[in-house]
Order: sequence, then structure tokens, then C-alpha cells
Amino acid sequence: MVSSKEEISYNILEKNLNEYEPITDERIKNFIIENKRLNPFLKEVYPIIKKFFPKNKLVLEYVEDYEEPDWVRLHIIIKIENKETDAEEIVNKHWKMNNEIRKLKRKHNVINIVNTCLF
Repeated sequence: MVSSKEEISYNILEKNLNEYEPITDERIKNFIIENKRLNPFLKEVYPIIKKFFPKNKLVLEYVEDYEEPDWVRLHIIIKIENKETDAEEIVNKHWKMNNEIRKLKRKHNVINIVNTCLF
């Protein structure tokens, strides 16, 4: 059962992250709520990602290592739909984007809990 405090947190989370694909995995919501600095980071990182990948969908994914239970990350998956796009161009964009995102990760102190990935 979800407490009213958790429900409010979920509502705020849903409102702030509506640019991403809908979150269906409760572990993602709980991870973001537990790591409060992720919510503002995800809101601020969105326009940076869209600057480099304006037409691509963004999906949040909860990733854990079953061999090391304390290792948990949130991945921002950038869906590459157009397979005809030059791979080198995509990798270069991703590299440039990550250079900008790195500053934001430091600002919000989320370096060790969030990554961007191409898929």
C-alpha cells in the first residue's frame, strides 16, 4: 500500500518527468524518490539530450548487478530508431552530449548513479 506521502512524491515525479516515456517500473520511481537529486537532474538533462537527439524517445531503465547488490544505476536510454543514420555521427553526438552532461552530473552529484546509453 502506498502512503499519502509516497503518492505525493509519485505525482510530483510523474509531473516532472513527463517528457520521458511513461515509467511503468516501480523500481525506477522508488530509486528516483530515494535519490532526491535525480529528479532535478533528469529535468535539467532533458533539453541537453534533445539538443543532440531531438527526435529520439528517451526511456528510463533501472539497472542492477545481481552479483553485487549495492550496484544500482538509472540509465537514460536514447532510442535510435533510424538505422540508416551514420553510426559514427551518432557516437560523436553522444560523446559531445556526455561532455555537457558531465557538468550537470557533478552539479547534482549523480555521477555514480545515472548513465546515458544509445539503443
